[in-house]
Amino acid sequence: TVGVNLGAGGPDAFIAGGRIGMTANEALNQIDHNADGDTLDFCFRVVSTAGATQLAGRTCAATSRPAADDGTLWAYLRSEPAEALNLNADADQLDFVVGAWRP
Repeated sequence: TVGVNLGAGGPDAFIAGGRIGMTANEALNQIDHNADGDTLDFCFRVVSTAGATQLAGRTCAATSRPAADDGTLWAYLRSEPAEALNLNADADQLDFVVGAWRP
């Protein structure tokens, strides 16, 4: 076997369709996955099972658990407070909202 360095440390990962979707904790490895200038976020990342980056990082909820059926559409949990956005148009920025990523 060959070790693959995913450049991620975090609580959850899921494999589907030759891809590994994960919740990465930037603070664990001091890598700014979402390119926002800090290493304080949790990010949804996707790499191939060979280790090639498919999605560098999108801010997500710390409790996000990525999922996919066959790897062609991924679901993850977005966080309004973390993104400072009102994702569901309900007049606050306090919610968690399902996000999707298609390779």
